[in-house]
Amino acid sequence: HKINGGTLIETEPTKVPRIIGKNASMITALKRYTNCRIFVGRNGRIWVDGSPEAIQKIERAIRLIEREAHTYGLTERVIALLQKD
Repeated sequence: HKINGGTLIETEPTKVPRIIGKNASMITALKRYTNCRIFVGRNGRIWVDGSPEAIQKIERAIRLIEREAHTYGLTERVIALLQKD
């Protein structure tokens, strides 16, 4: 597939399952609350396409997931972050 536009965000491959979430819950929330298109590669590369503000929100959410991947209730905290203006 050829990908046009968008932004690449890099993370550690070990964080990819947490970014996708159980039953894709995290990636679904990221898409729902930002209206972005997101593709997560197993190599830790994440392609995001949407408004600049939405892409910034996704990047902040991914950094939060990286820092707190081991904690309980992370999906709720990410959703709260995404809902903020």
